[in-house]
Amino acid sequence: MNTPPPNLDLRWFLPSLYPATTVPSGHVYSFVSAALGMVSYRSCLFVRFDSAGVSLSIFPLFRFLHRSLRIPWEAVADCTRERLWLFPCTVLYISEPETKLRIFGRAGKDIYAFRTQKA
Repeated sequence: MNTPPPNLDLRWFLPSLYPATTVPSGHVYSFVSAALGMVSYRSCLFVRFDSAGVSLSIFPLFRFLHRSLRIPWEAVADCTRERLWLFPCTVLYISEPETKLRIFGRAGKDIYAFRTQKA
């Protein structure tokens, strides 16, 4: 199991495990807000999902700090709807490394509907 050192930010560790090597199919959700661990991305992500997994990329101005991700469904242990304060979101529990990816708005709702329909 690849476990990041405790002080390592997941932004730098996840792309080595889940690199986006191809452009995925599916609808593009633009300017999505999400949270990965303790890091918040407010209205700066592009999200796509299909039968293979979820793809995340960041607004081009900030891409030099963040590589795109392609998280396969096999790496998602669970998918639930929760609230973070007053805001509903879909939470993807990533199994390796154990972390939560919270996706807000229409993208989160559609991912949850797709995932629960598929299960």
